[in-house]
Amino acid sequence: MMRRSAALAMAAVLVPAAGAVGVMPSTSALVEGTPAPAAVGATAAPPTDTPTMPSDTSTTAPTTAPRDTPVAPPPATSSDTPTTTPSSPPTPRPTSPKTNDTRQVRISLQCSGCPGPLQFVTGVGQLRLVGTTLPARPGARVSIQRRAPGGSAYGQVAEVTTDRTGAFTWTGPMGPAGTSSYRAVLPGQATSSVASATVVDAAIMASAPAGQDTLVDPTVSGVATPRAAGLQVRTEVLTPVGWRTSQVGTTRSGGGFALPLTYGRGAVGVVTVRTAMTLPGGRVVASPSRAVNRLAVLNPVVRQTVAADVPRTYRAGCPVGPASLRTIDMNHWGFDGRIHRGRLVIRTANVTPILTSFRTAFDGRFPIREMRDASVYGGDDIISMEHDNTNGFNCRRVTGNPYRLSPHSYGTSIDINTVENPYRIPSGVWLPKNGQAYVRRTPYRPGMLTPSTPFTKALLGNGFTWLSGFDWQHFQR
Repeated sequence: MMRRSAALAMAAVLVPAAGAVGVMPSTSALVEGTPAPAAVGATAAPPTDTPTMPSDTSTTAPTTAPRDTPVAPPPATSSDTPTTTPSSPPTPRPTSPKTNDTRQVRISLQCSGCPGPLQFVTGVGQLRLVGTTLPARPGARVSIQRRAPGGSAYGQVAEVTTDRTGAFTWTGPMGPAGTSSYRAVLPGQATSSVASATVVDAAIMASAPAGQDTLVDPTVSGVATPRAAGLQVRTEVLTPVGWRTSQVGTTRSGGGFALPLTYGRGAVGVVTVRTAMTLPGGRVVASPSRAVNRLAVLNPVVRQTVAADVPRTYRAGCPVGPASLRTIDMNHWGFDGRIHRGRLVIRTANVTPILTSFRTAFDGRFPIREMRDASVYGGDDIISMEHDNTNGFNCRRVTGNPYRLSPHSYGTSIDINTVENPYRIPSGVWLPKNGQAYVRRTPYRPGMLTPSTPFTKALLGNGFTWLSGFDWQHFQR
């Protein structure tokens, strides 16, 4: 009987009273070490070192469960102190591409059918836009949009479809001069970055001297647009039948060029010139015209004579050599009404009187057939005369008198227009043969020297002696 009473007393201690609800401490209380509130209607148990799993809704489990109720084992702990397990960072969730993501569409601009340096020029070739979608979007509709020069808004110029690789192209007109901006739009998905093309109007300018010696080709310079190297440009002159090409060249870096004006060389008067270039398709772009006056000027240049000036008219043993001579290059009128360049080699002391006399002849348009050192004819005076050659120094014997040294050997004599002013040798023969028609001095014909000719008067007035009567060509001083 006593043994049964003791068992019943122990059961009363282990089994809670009916209706008593156990309240577990909260997680925060466990972490912070704050005691959990006691069960309602029950005596608070003393603190224990064994942690209890928190729960906001469960009841306190009996220490001795009913036979048919499974009891979960207590959680394992590594220490007597309650701990919390740190949680892993959340895995990012995939997001849809943002609208206007410039990484999704790429474009570039090209000049289609634009030869050489003619890139992005109005009227030349076409503009080509090349693009791709990343990642590839086969069969997508892409809107090509343009903002015109000076504009503030984009407008659609075309709609294209991507190919199986996601690429697309569009070709359109080059557009007006100025900077146009282009972009490609995948509606609702992405917009490309902006690609710009600066289109220029082709143009060409020119400058030239107002006047210049007609035998010196003036330089026509200018600049072409686009300002690039390799553009073919030309000078053109106005003729009775229209513009005619004179010289052709190419531009340097920056579009600059310089071309000689060869047209009208030797003529006297105004030449109307312009520069031009022809664009693909045949359109001619030309500069405003310029007037260049080709002038009649004597333009003498005097220098010390060198051996190369007198290779056949001087030799060792002559009474004077190159050191005592001067070479004069100067212009003269020809029988064709044009200006030509001639050369005289004479004694140094005769330079001033020769220049003074020849200026008078030039101003009076006195024609001279040619004026060259006789070396071009081997120093042969007869051949030189047959070519109607005006010449000075020539170390030789008197033509027709081999026993006498000619005054030409001293550089003190000149022969002028030897056909129109023939020479009679001591035997009575007139030379050259092609000058026989001029033995009679009347009527007067161009190139003849007579007492009333201004050229004759100028030579005589500058101290020259004229062997008129038998040597109409010869003056000496």
